[in-house]
Amino acid sequence: MTEIADKQEGIAIESAPSCYLCGSPGDQLYQSRMDSLFGAPGHWDFRKCSNPKCQLIWMDPVPSPSDVSKLYSNYYTHRDNQARHISKLREAFRFVRDCYLAGRYGYVDLVDWWCRPIGYLLYLVPFRRSIVDFDIMCLHACPGGRLLEIGCGSGACLARMRRLGWEVQGVEPDTFAASIGRDTYGLDLYAGTLQQAGFPAESFDVITMNHVIEHVHDPLALLAECRRILRPGGRLVLTTPNTDSWGHKVFGRHWRGLEPPRHFMIFSLQNLEQCTKRSHFDTLALRSISRWGRDIFMASKEIEAEARPPFVKKAWARFQSYIFQTVQTIVERFSIWIGEEIYFVGQKPRSQ
Repeated sequence: MTEIADKQEGIAIESAPSCYLCGSPGDQLYQSRMDSLFGAPGHWDFRKCSNPKCQLIWMDPVPSPSDVSKLYSNYYTHRDNQARHISKLREAFRFVRDCYLAGRYGYVDLVDWWCRPIGYLLYLVPFRRSIVDFDIMCLHACPGGRLLEIGCGSGACLARMRRLGWEVQGVEPDTFAASIGRDTYGLDLYAGTLQQAGFPAESFDVITMNHVIEHVHDPLALLAECRRILRPGGRLVLTTPNTDSWGHKVFGRHWRGLEPPRHFMIFSLQNLEQCTKRSHFDTLALRSISRWGRDIFMASKEIEAEARPPFVKKAWARFQSYIFQTVQTIVERFSIWIGEEIYFVGQKPRSQ
């Protein structure tokens, strides 16, 4: 990337005409996209790699690292989402969720053994079960295990994993979001990048990145640092938007997964695995998931309308979103490609 003298409404930018992964030229894909979600300034273009074996999608130009903080001034991680009042219904759901986690993932300290069959109630609501699974990144209990979350935002997920018995730490470049995590949950968070944190080698059993890799300028450097600080046999678990998803095919330039100007690169299963293999991770799981299918459908509808739709239209869109996710969830069982997100689990080899 090379820096350009011009700015996008006060944001320094860099030119990125070639594919980060394979160096092929990029074909123009979408032009003049705006941030309809959180109001970051600028009009942004996307390219798609011309190499049919790669097809990475990226922004060109891309915000310079020096000005990335300007993209997050109104981001959702700046909100304290800790519940102040827990209703009886929410308490009941938390109990069912704890029973499910105890039975399926081995978090046996959450509930008594005789309560665990109650967790099977979640199997009656597959959408909700999927959210619970990926809220913990499908991680089984590991008493005393050390977990690092990169891009932990305001810390809600880390607090959840600490409750499940993990010894947790977090890294968050957004200093304001990190301060919320410290003040609200009392978490050990480093405000900065993973490379700046300088963790000792072989420090963690698991590293998680929930929608992070698409936000960074150099994914390979990030993955290399993850590998360095993982213990032999340790796991990297990440999710990221899927360019091959049904949502992208339906909504195109209005798809929620693009999220300009914060998503610098957007992956498919194929080119994400190219990244992880070049970083010397063994692939344990690689597939698409549709846990947020309804939400992505609704957000894409709103972006398409460029305004919040009237109540009647919104009600119809919500009904469509349920149909969309229902069909997507069924088809997902037969195809690993069509979900809205990619779920990857990689392992650092035990022998170097």
